[in-house]
This record gives sequence, structure tokens and C-alpha cells, in this order.
Amino acid sequence: MTPETTAPRVEGRAGFDRRLLPLAGFLVATALLPVVTLAGVAPFLTGPLGLETTPWLGVGVTILGASLLLGLALAVLRLEGVGLAAVGLTRPLARRAVLWFAGVVVSVNLLLLVVGVTVADSWTFALAGVPPALYVGLAVSQWVFVGLAEELAGRAYLQNKLVALFGGERDLPRRAAAITVMAVLFALWHVPQRLVVAGRSPAELPEALLPLVGFALVLGVLYELTRNVVLVALVHGAFNLPPVFLSVYGSAEWQSMVLLAAIALPSLLWLYAYQRWFSVPPRGPTTPV
Repeated sequence: MTPETTAPRVEGRAGFDRRLLPLAGFLVATALLPVVTLAGVAPFLTGPLGLETTPWLGVGVTILGASLLLGLALAVLRLEGVGLAAVGLTRPLARRAVLWFAGVVVSVNLLLLVVGVTVADSWTFALAGVPPALYVGLAVSQWVFVGLAEELAGRAYLQNKLVALFGGERDLPRRAAAITVMAVLFALWHVPQRLVVAGRSPAELPEALLPLVGFALVLGVLYELTRNVVLVALVHGAFNLPPVFLSVYGSAEWQSMVLLAAIALPSLLWLYAYQRWFSVPPRGPTTPV
């Protein structure tokens, strides 16, 4: 008898089959979800229920939509027979991601403060005039709910599913092709939201969707490098609501380059640190979150 040569499933590397029906159903359901929540539920809340349109209402609707998307992502993963540990969602990985994100936020803001005091023209607190409670609500809605929901849907499910369909688990070019297709699907996934909710015309779609392709590619590569869905979710949320608490101004071109470096370099160094010290799977049981 020939010995089994298939490598065992490891943490963060899912084992999806090649069925297309769950994928098609998931894409349709999740693409229509923003239309239902933002174009359907939100007007109902402000219309028949008479709720006042406030930033807090927006936070609530955002959390509702993200929670529904999270439920769909968890449901399709269960339907596919894939556990949370297999897509990079465990308590040890979540702790690493939170520590990593906190390190990035603290170091970026401290470096911006140093730059603002030493070489910039001026600096102010970016959150001046924003109630702290509202900022916390926005941060929770974006960094936790939206980030985790869209990354469980986009990277943990969609990207891993496409990698399996392309046969890219052990073939780098095929995996790269799967990530590229995922990025395009991720952008097309937002078409109903852009048309119905944002009110964009079909002619404006290419301009609106192209940045999403680049955004999805960045997140897709980051997920492949770390296999940590919580870390990618926090990065996703930080794009939506940047955790930069200082506004630093510089009129000269060299000052702008210094400011850019103050944001980019700590992030890259922390990513290297994660790869250098945190990329080894934690010992002990890989308990799903």
C-alpha cells in the first residue's frame, strides 16, 4: 500500500473542496446584504420608527450589517466543513494580532508627535471636537465588526476557496492568480452597494472599484503572509477609520516625505517583527475564537 503523502492540515491553511454552489450562493447573498441593510433597514428606522438621523444611528446600522455578514461567513464555513482554526481565527492568533495592532498604533502616533514637535510646521489633535464615546463606537464598528466580517468573508472564505479551486495550496503562481481573481470579485462584490446605497452611476463604477482591487490585493497578500484573519481584519478596519490621533502639517515636500515615513516605516517594521517572532504557530491546542 502506498503511504499517504498528503500533508496534514495546519493552522491557518484551510482545506476547501471544489464545489461551486456554496460560493455562488454566498456571493449573491453578501452582495445584496448592504442594499437590504442600508437601503432597506436604515430608511425604515428613520421613517416609520422615527429615529433621528445621528452618527450613532449610522454606527448601529453598520454593526447590524456587519453582524449579518459575519453570520453568513460563519454559516458558509460550516457548510464547507471548515473550522475557524483552519482559516486563522484562534485565541492565540487573535491575541498576537491585537498586540501587533496596538504596537503599530502607539509607535505611529508617538513618531508623528516627535515629527510634529521637531520638523513639521504645526500639529493638532485630530479628534478635537469628536466625542470620545462616539469615536469608540466608530472604532468598534469598523475595527471589530466591519473588519472581522469582511475578512472572514473575503479572505478566510473567498480567498481560500479560490486558492482551492485554482489548485494553489502548493503552487505559488496559481495562488497568486487566485488572490488576483479574489481582488476583482471583492471589488465587484461592492457594485450593488455603490449603485444603490452610494448612488453612483454605472459610468462611475470603474473609478470607484479600481481602488478596491488594489486594497483587496494588499489584504490578500497580508493574509497569505500571516495566516491571521484577525490581524488582517484590524488592518482593514484601520483603512476605514485610521487610528491616527494627530494631524501634522508640513508645507515643504521633504516634510511630506517625513510624515509618510513616520506612518509607513513603523507599520513595515512591525510587520517584519510579526513575521520574525510571531509567525510560528502557538503551542498547545488551537482553540477557535
